[in-house]
Amino acid sequence: MDDNSLVTPPVSPMPVEPTPVTMPQEPVVPVTVEPPAALSVEPPAVPSVIPQELTRKDNMLFRNLHPLVVVVTIGLTVTAILGTVSYLYGGDIDPTQKTPTQAVIVRPTAVPELTLSLASPASGVVTENSMLPVSGMTLPGVPVVFYTESHEDSVLSDEKGNFSGSILLDSGMNTLTITAMDENGQEKSLTMEVAYDDQVLGVKTENSNVMADKKAISGKVEKVSDKQLEVKQNNLGKSETVNIDRLTKVVNSKNKPIKINGVKPNDTTMVVASDDAASGAAKIKKAVKIFVKTATESAQLATKRKAVQGVVTNVSGKTITLAHQIQRDRTFTVIATDLTIIKMSGSASATLADVQVGKRITAVGDNDGAGGIIAKMIHIIPGKATGVFNKLPVTPQPTQAPSPTSTSSATPIVLLPSVTPSPTPVPPTSTPTPTEQPATPTP
Repeated sequence: MDDNSLVTPPVSPMPVEPTPVTMPQEPVVPVTVEPPAALSVEPPAVPSVIPQELTRKDNMLFRNLHPLVVVVTIGLTVTAILGTVSYLYGGDIDPTQKTPTQAVIVRPTAVPELTLSLASPASGVVTENSMLPVSGMTLPGVPVVFYTESHEDSVLSDEKGNFSGSILLDSGMNTLTITAMDENGQEKSLTMEVAYDDQVLGVKTENSNVMADKKAISGKVEKVSDKQLEVKQNNLGKSETVNIDRLTKVVNSKNKPIKINGVKPNDTTMVVASDDAASGAAKIKKAVKIFVKTATESAQLATKRKAVQGVVTNVSGKTITLAHQIQRDRTFTVIATDLTIIKMSGSASATLADVQVGKRITAVGDNDGAGGIIAKMIHIIPGKATGVFNKLPVTPQPTQAPSPTSTSSATPIVLLPSVTPSPTPVPPTSTPTPTEQPATPTP
């Protein structure tokens, strides 16, 4: 037999057709990852244990898929965190910065409410002493100004809030105003009528040559006749009637005699009265002396004098400009004169040179008709301006509305910037989608 007859002729590749290539399609189906699940906001759960029943081909595909799911999960988490921070701070986060570009402003926890109470004098007191003691309580370290139509003084409260001073009175009726002003711009005032009777009206106390102070019925005249006077008391909100006879003395606000027909309704009056035995069971008191201040005088006083406080922003010659510590759009012009009394705590004397930019002062004086005051007294508060003014330094800025006073909450107020973006997290815009690759036949 010829050797060539033993050689097998070449076999055509017809038995190897594409049919075997399609064979792995059935095992691939159970592990196909659906794209919508991978791109949802909440990432799909990653199996903690790979099932043992997976085929070798399936196991290979799962190993390729596992890192992808982890990357998508981390990406969605970072996006959610950045979206939340961006929402809170109202803008995009600059990756070059470690902190947000807009600071969160936290105000002081609780601004103490300013209070003012008096121990002396009592409203309606009539005294024969020209120097009237003034004392009471407010917050610690607060300047307290007290003034009348003609005189003024000021003191600082101590570490417990107590204050004490005195003021000179003119003969007759004096309208006394006491004002406390703290470093946060809060103000409290009390106003009352007191009288200095230099004609020695009073009752001598035992073993003393000093007349005792008298408590007068103080208020507005409601009705008046030559027999009776009806007074509506300011501090009690009720009216009281007193009898008048030929022995009753009637004087004006300067302690000068006038006739009873010169007294009009709405005038301010102080009536020193005693029990009237002739009034019988009605117990109507008899007027011993009646002080009268006309309604016109009272109205003029309300616009004539005032006290202000603030931080010095400019000094030009004898003209001082103040800014209110909270309501920064409020400014005051204080004009000093050669007669202005300038005082500073802890110093025997002070001059205009001690009034410097940044200092906090109180001033009391008369209106100049142009919005300023001609200072009768300036009190320089020790140290630089503190409190809220330090947090809002003296620089041009938009007008700020008053806070509240002033009405303060013990809970810190956090001011966050206004925001407009939607809080809904945005899913990633591009994430690789796993595609099915043709399986390689197993040899």
